[in-house]
Amino acid sequence: FSLRETVKCYILTEDSKTVHFDIDEDGHHEISTKDSQSHEDIAWLSVFTRDESAVPGKTPLATKDSKNLVILTQRSKLNEFVLLCKGKKHLSLKLSEYNHFFIMHYQGDSVQFQCYEDTRYYLYVNDDSLDIRKPEKKESTEDKNFYFRVSYLQEK
Repeated sequence: FSLRETVKCYILTEDSKTVHFDIDEDGHHEISTKDSQSHEDIAWLSVFTRDESAVPGKTPLATKDSKNLVILTQRSKLNEFVLLCKGKKHLSLKLSEYNHFFIMHYQGDSVQFQCYEDTRYYLYVNDDSLDIRKPEKKESTEDKNFYFRVSYLQEK
């Protein structure tokens, strides 16, 4: 994959709450949503493009979607960049790079973040936190809790 661009932004839920994540000095994870925005909530959205060479085992659909592969990071209170990643059954935060790609699907003004390594899972908004969720067969990804908005910051 080739890095196309990295942009500063706020990641918002459809209810206009701001996504925030951090790891404290003891390694405890905080992945939450809150009503206000602060400088600590600025995210770096790194957008990647697949190199032209084919990747074995990926379907043509995955190849098409991979034009919007993204990595979501925020600067932690410890002044390190923290990656939002897919864990085995839930979201996790890492300082290293593993299971960290998401496919960003545009739906009008909204986006969905689908896990790249296991495309059955999507980022999902709980009451005041985030997680990953596999939509039930009867439930579609049309649920507003699967949708986010990206508010890009202009460089000054």
